Formats: sequence, C-alpha cells, structure tokens
Amino acid sequence: MNLKRLFIAFDLSNEKKDQIADIAYDLDSLGVRGNFSPVENYHLTLAFLGNQEDVEGISRIIEKHAKGSSLFFSNHQELQFLPSRDGGTLAIKLTVEQKMIDFVNSLREDLRDHGYFSDRKSFLPHITLVRSIHKDIPQYHIKSSEYRFDSVTLFESILERGKKAKYIPLIVYPLQGGR
Repeated sequence: MNLKRLFIAFDLSNEKKDQIADIAYDLDSLGVRGNFSPVENYHLTLAFLGNQEDVEGISRIIEKHAKGSSLFFSNHQELQFLPSRDGGTLAIKLTVEQKMIDFVNSLREDLRDHGYFSDRKSFLPHITLVRSIHKDIPQYHIKSSEYRFDSVTLFESILERGKKAKYIPLIVYPLQGGR
C-alpha cells in the first residue's frame, strides 16, 4: 500500500508568494512568533484529502472539474486569526467569487461521492502565514491585492520530524472551461 498525504489547491504565482512573504517578514519584525509557512508553501487549499492511495482516481475527478471551469479571481484585504488547539493560525483572508465557492463545493461533493473526502466544514478561503501563534497579533494593515487562479494542483504533503512540511505538486490541471 503506497499512501500519500494529499491535498488539492490553487497554487500562487511567484510574484504573489513574494508579496505574501513581505507581509510575513513585517509580522515577524513586529514580534509575531510561531511557525511561519515557507514561501514556497503558500497556496489556497480547496480540499485536504489526507492519506490516499488512488492518486489516479483523484486526478480524474480534478481533471473533470478543471475542464469545465474558467479562471477565478480573488482579493485579500485583512489578516484573520483561526483558533486551534495549539494557539491558532494567522492567515490572509480571501474574498472570492461565488463561482469559486460553487466550484469547490462541487469538487468536494464529487470527491466525497467517490470516498476520497469526508470533511464537512465549509470552504474558508485563506492563505496560511503562521501556525501555532505564540503572541498577540499586532495591528497590521495589508494592501488589497488581486489573485488570479488559472489551474488546480494536486499536492503531496511530506512531513518529516523537526522540519517544515514540503509540498510537492504531483499534477497541475489548467482551468479550461468558459466563463
């Protein structure tokens, strides 16, 4: 059995990753402490699948949805604190189009129908900056910025003790449908 820890996401352009890295740098300079996400790991998660064996079956579902969908746009305007057992996560909250929410819900439902996804939580569009926050969040204003998503990526998440998670893109599907 060859299990892989998988998730589906919109990857970000290097330009966007650099802009977000500037925000993370500012937060670090302001004294925010926790586990900062590496720049190369910035993405917008659509569905976390956990340990899976059938990469091919999952890929067919992603491809079907990508073929029927066009570009998506989003923007960010504020930081968001997401409480958790280990203190919480600081993220960039994204405002998204309804058609993106519909896309994600449809993709998740299809994955659920095939036994690949069981999470029933609502889609919460965000980009994780810092996990396990160890200090109060300072007042910080982020300039609004638009994001363009033109493909869907199936990632493998590799966890090694004492190291940051490594995200490996397995397959990238361009969004090919009309508006």
